Amino acid sequence: MNTSELIALLMKRPDLLLILDAIQLRLSEEASRREEFRQWLDEAKKAEFINGEVILHSPVKLRHLKVSQQLSLLLGVYVQKKKVRCCND
Repeated sequence: MNTSELIALLMKRPDLLLILDAIQLRLSEEASRREEFRQWLDEAKKAEFINGEVILHSPVKLRHLKVSQQLSLLLGVYVQKKKVRCCND
């Protein structure tokens, strides 16, 4: 269902104002949680705020970083050698 269809469906609802109030309340609550998250977050914390939820990430270990860099390098060489087209090239 696209946005226009959803709006058309909602416009037919006799309880539309109640629905809008509920949506506004949830958006307001999420905005408050997002602001609390931003104030809590600092450079030492690895976290994201996704769909109203705080997602904590484990800190990257040196071994993990080295493996990731090596995989990236190998993948880059493979892409160049095979002339793999990527993205919107």
